[in-house]
Amino acid sequence: MIDISNKIKESLESNNDNDFKQFQKSNPTIDIANLYYNLPIQIQSGGNFSYDLSVESKDTDLADDTIWLSMCCEYAEMCASAARTLKINPTAEEKEDYMLLRKAFSALFGSIKVGRKISESYNEVHAMLAKEKSEEWLAKHLGPNFGY
Repeated sequence: MIDISNKIKESLESNNDNDFKQFQKSNPTIDIANLYYNLPIQIQSGGNFSYDLSVESKDTDLADDTIWLSMCCEYAEMCASAARTLKINPTAEEKEDYMLLRKAFSALFGSIKVGRKISESYNEVHAMLAKEKSEEWLAKHLGPNFGY
């Protein structure tokens, strides 16, 4: 897996010159000299995930169930980290939960407004989820203090 991570990083770095030039043309006010990857790209799978920023990819084969990818970039002293979980051949329940999660995020982001309490947005999303799932499911997946 370390090889894969290194190959991805090398590929990104070799393609970056052209990408940066193209990006610079469309965004002339952004100084790309201030943009760089400040942590190694992380690739993990097999259920033994470590979400620590300093973790390195392991030298094992990728498992065929879940793959977790993470990268971190810095621009003008500001860091942005992005991670993605990929489900390989998910079960019907996992697909259903994923679609519900997307619906919940969409509802949450649509309900957040300046001056509105986060708890009000939480209650709105919780009510939407309660229509679709049982209280037992909600208690298991959403902690009792979530949103407050």
